[in-house]
Amino acid sequence: MAEPTPVPARQAGIVTLAATAGGTVGGSLALIAVWLLSLAGVPVPDNVADAFTILATAVVSILGGWIVPPGTGSRRA
Repeated sequence: MAEPTPVPARQAGIVTLAATAGGTVGGSLALIAVWLLSLAGVPVPDNVADAFTILATAVVSILGGWIVPPGTGSRRA
């Protein structure tokens, strides 16, 4: 009978972690930007604030994943 093949440990790559952190930062930056605009007297509708948050999250997530070169390590999940 054949030996069972060991199942490799699941890992989250460093690029994935950087992109996840970037998404968190992007959402926070969007919230602060909308707040600053409201302090400056610029009315920001809720739908526009939501869209800005989504776009900022996407951009900073991509940036976070792009900054970290691939193959720089991984962390076990």
